[in-house]
Amino acid sequence: ITAISIFTDTNSIYEPNEYIYSCYETSLVYKYKSYKVINQREEDLINSENPFSMIVLAAYYTAKTEGKRDDNERYIFKKNLAKLLLKKSYTRDRIVKILKFIESLVYVKREYEKLFIEDLKEMVGGAGKVIPIELTNAYRAGVEEGIEEGIEIGKQEGKEEGIEIGKEEGIEEGIEKVALSMFRNGMTIE
Repeated sequence: ITAISIFTDTNSIYEPNEYIYSCYETSLVYKYKSYKVINQREEDLINSENPFSMIVLAAYYTAKTEGKRDDNERYIFKKNLAKLLLKKSYTRDRIVKILKFIESLVYVKREYEKLFIEDLKEMVGGAGKVIPIELTNAYRAGVEEGIEEGIEIGKQEGKEEGIEIGKEEGIEEGIEKVALSMFRNGMTIE
């Protein structure tokens, strides 16, 4: 068994390779291999046939744009990753899995996500040929928006229905109170 720690932060110097824990007179030293994404050469990742290199490249691009909030740059990285991925000789299933992972790692705002989907459709020659549309962040964002809208409509309809039921129950309760009061005062309902 072996362990590797993959660091995706932007500090190129920080690269620990052990964990030390001590308590009283007992200590534990755990040594492991470390892999620093930001210290990789972009060219080597691009030229590699190893599918994991595409994931590392996505993490590399994400680290390079960390804190910048530059969605245009991330969109370009994401588009270039998709182009590169489609040029590789991977199976459709592998491409979908890697794209799904990239989707979760390289996040851009909805307008850029929509552009990316259009670009992806153009790259593969039509929707759904390489990546199922439901894997994309834009699709998920649209579903979330639809759910939120549905909840709001449901709340409004529930509120209106609740008011109607409340009115009916209030009338019934009022009639019962009047009838009970009349009975206590010796009056008949007739």
